[in-house]
Amino acid sequence: MLRWLLVALTLIAVAPAVAQVRAGEIAVAAEGTEAWTYLRGLKDGIEWAVAQSRFDKEPPPFCPPPNLAIAAEQYRQILSDQIRRHPEQARHFAGLVMMDALKRTFPCSSKP
Repeated sequence: MLRWLLVALTLIAVAPAVAQVRAGEIAVAAEGTEAWTYLRGLKDGIEWAVAQSRFDKEPPPFCPPPNLAIAAEQYRQILSDQIRRHPEQARHFAGLVMMDALKRTFPCSSKP
């Protein structure tokens, strides 16, 4: 029994900790913090997803103006503005709130 308990504790100790960051943490992130690093990764992931949608000839999830490069600070500001308008979203997962904020900030035209 003790052996199984030790195995279980070992597995728990070495299991990767995956924590979803809340939008409110990212909205106030300062450069150089873990939350800022998360924001940079979130930004990169979103940009890769948009690039993949273009490659697949699928409609993008949001439509910023052509040739606009959105910096990490702008992503943080877009998220902060979203939370200011919808404070209840501060406790939701950052990725979901960010996508909603980007869709609202850069809506796609319904015209072909």
